[in-house]
Amino acid sequence: MMTTKFPSTLALRLLAGLLLSTSLGCTALEKYNRGMYAVNTTVDKYTLRPAARVYRAVTPDPVEKSVGNVFSNIGEVNTTVNSILQGKFHNAAISSSRFVWNTTLGLGGLFDVASFMKLKADHEDFGQTLRKWGLPAGPFVVLPVAGPSTLTDTVGRVGDVAMSPYAYYHWPSTAAKNSTTVVRALNTRARLLPVTDKLATIKGDEYTFVKSAYLQRRKTLVNDGKLDTKDDAAFDELLLDEVLGEEVIDDALDSITTN
Repeated sequence: MMTTKFPSTLALRLLAGLLLSTSLGCTALEKYNRGMYAVNTTVDKYTLRPAARVYRAVTPDPVEKSVGNVFSNIGEVNTTVNSILQGKFHNAAISSSRFVWNTTLGLGGLFDVASFMKLKADHEDFGQTLRKWGLPAGPFVVLPVAGPSTLTDTVGRVGDVAMSPYAYYHWPSTAAKNSTTVVRALNTRARLLPVTDKLATIKGDEYTFVKSAYLQRRKTLVNDGKLDTKDDAAFDELLLDEVLGEEVIDDALDSITTN
């Protein structure tokens, strides 16, 4: 049995609050952003980061990778739908093929056989779709817990939640749904550990760096990788070293911008 769930009232109130915040002026919004970034950093330092380290310590690498593969495979549904909405039918075909192969031969997505078959689709989300439809990015905002975003990307997050298979799956129990959500959050945060550890070594204003990197990353995604700025280059130079591979960075940034 399938059930349909729509964006929660809380999410809509958050959007209304963000719209109100933009009317307060850039200075007030920037003050809020810096304050929320500090709160998020503190919460992460004492809760999410330690939990992610424990998760990584007790979870064998192959298991952790397989868990990440499952969630990434489910995300192919969003990429397929958003690719169609953007008129990127070739990317939609590849993404849907990835989902089929990984779900079948990959045993429910545990194994990424599609990548072995050289099938790679560009990640697409509803925030990118809205930008393709002509909406401006809007002001940069830092969301509670979720982190960096823009007004349009925040609306996009709500849209992605609505079109995700999670919104339609009939969970056998609330405990099963909550457990899956926790595992997904821990797995995502564990994948981000190398990035956040590297960010901690930045000399200067970390908030400004993250803001610039996020905005440039989103521009690059909207332009299908055609935009290459100095900020992008600086971000890549900082993070793409012997410890962090390009795949890790892409996965991490996708987690930041979509989850």
